[in-house]
This record gives sequence, C-alpha cells and structure tokens, in this order.
Amino acid sequence: MRELHCSLAFCTNSLGRKEQAIDTFRKATKLERKSAASYNNLACLLFETDDGVAEALEHAREAVKLAGDKERVGLYLDTLGWACYLTVFSMTRARRSKRRSIWNAAPKRYASTSES
Repeated sequence: MRELHCSLAFCTNSLGRKEQAIDTFRKATKLERKSAASYNNLACLLFETDDGVAEALEHAREAVKLAGDKERVGLYLDTLGWACYLTVFSMTRARRSKRRSIWNAAPKRYASTSES
C-alpha cells in the first residue's frame, strides 16, 4: 500500500500538484512508519515549499534514523545536510530582514522627532 501511495505522489508531483503529492507522502509515512524512503521523499518535496523547511528537517532526521543499510543512509544524510543548510539559511535570512527593518525604521523615528 505504501508503494502505491509513493507512486501516486511521484505522479501528482510530476503533474505540478505539489501539495497533493506532499499529502500523499504524508499518508505513506503513516501507513508504514518505518519507511525511511517515504520520509526522505517527503522531506525533499517540502524543501520546495515556502514554509516547509522546518518540517523537512524533521522528516530528513527520521529517514536517517530509520535507514537500515549503509548504502541508502548516504542518500538520507545528503537530504539531512540540505535540510540543515536551508534551515540555517532561512534563519540567517530572517535575521537579516529583521535587522533591515529595524535600521529602516530608526531614521524615520528620529526624523519625525527632530521636525516637531
């Protein structure tokens, strides 16, 4: 049953229906909680969404934890590495945006008080 859901997820993703593919991979992970491949595939799709990086990191960690053979664990570690990188990149970008917003707001406050 899990294989059917994974195949369906790949097909829907290739048709451009990413959200449906993500939901289908989520179902696959619930059907077989010990399938590292399902968690890894879900993580890969979540990378491509605007707000899925944190969830992708969780699923990538689960895939590495569940990986049984040493050949596949390399693939899952690669996904985990990307998840970590994108999480740090997102946090860095968020900090940078916050600094810019503070910097841009500060001169306006000073300008308005000096003109009064």
